[in-house]
Amino acid sequence: MSGPYGPYDAVNPQTGQVCGAYLALDEAMLFLSAANYLTDGSTQKALLRYPGVVEKLAPVLGMEAFEFDE
Repeated sequence: MSGPYGPYDAVNPQTGQVCGAYLALDEAMLFLSAANYLTDGSTQKALLRYPGVVEKLAPVLGMEAFEFDE
């Protein structure tokens, strides 16, 4: 699932077919996660300084549902 420049965008779990495109968002999430871990949760702490941020973000942080075209 990875190429020479990092993880590919997506894989179809039913067929195993891998999308050959890269999505910068994936790389950004990995970078931010690593930075957050290495700095003792600084990203989370920064977001929590703003009132109401948890309530605004909660709806978009749920489980993602995938649909496949047959």
